[in-house]
Amino acid sequence: MTAVLDPPRIVHVGEEWDALADELLPLMSPNAVAKVLGTKTGTLGCQRSLGTGPWFVKVGKSIFYPKECVLEWHYRQSGSRQHADPVFTALKAALKPRNRPRELKVLCGISADVLATWRKDPDHPLHPIKDANHWEYSKERVLEFFAANLHRSTGEYANATPWEGEER
Repeated sequence: MTAVLDPPRIVHVGEEWDALADELLPLMSPNAVAKVLGTKTGTLGCQRSLGTGPWFVKVGKSIFYPKECVLEWHYRQSGSRQHADPVFTALKAALKPRNRPRELKVLCGISADVLATWRKDPDHPLHPIKDANHWEYSKERVLEFFAANLHRSTGEYANATPWEGEER
């Protein structure tokens, strides 16, 4: 009996990456990244511990992947010469000057419980500002907070800058 193999699927790399970029939020949970990349969250966990996966932000026990870090890691895994935007470009574009907790939950995947814990701690770097009857988080403080908690891989692109100094 002879096995019949399907012909190889030829995909234009640019189209594939553009489609991937459209699916990613500015910051994503490991579950969301695993779903988009077609892998398991355990694989991402192993890559984090080995330093071979995408750069990530760790806040307490929570892990977030910036869109640009996932794309850049994916580009480098494929051997593409293409580069992603500098880290946090999508988050910077999506944030307003002042953001309510609901907006941070959608953009960053931070749960309401975590935000409530931060509100209770006046020394927390991302402690919100009370304005009238609601809490707000400034864009600058959010970006500084995530940048301070960015974990870079120790793997093949560990010595790279966040792509700002590289030629495109």
